[in-house]
Amino acid sequence: MKTFIYCKTEKKGEQTFYLNHYGKTYYLFTQAYRVSVRDRFQTGYIIDNGYHYSSTHGVAVRKTLDKIKQAIPYIEKEFNICVLRKTKKKERDNYTRKTDRRYSRVFGYESDYGFGY
Repeated sequence: MKTFIYCKTEKKGEQTFYLNHYGKTYYLFTQAYRVSVRDRFQTGYIIDNGYHYSSTHGVAVRKTLDKIKQAIPYIEKEFNICVLRKTKKKERDNYTRKTDRRYSRVFGYESDYGFGY
């Protein structure tokens, strides 16, 4: 299942943005209503690979992408989820580094020789 962001018009003049990650919905932020932003995010914006500024031509859409870029790391930390590919790679590298025997021997975590390396 893809991770995507979508917006809803909750009140007149306000758009609310949500992140849908594996079927769970997380609130991101609310901002003033813009037609170009609604057109871009109403059907869903897939963010598995990151943010694509090249296909956006409106200033309002670019500013909204900047807000999303700031909100997603907070959601990842708050709910302990990995949304972006960059975060998934960082988690995988940290896990591999901790379980690698060569790394452990060099820094003395699991010594096979009994004297720290």
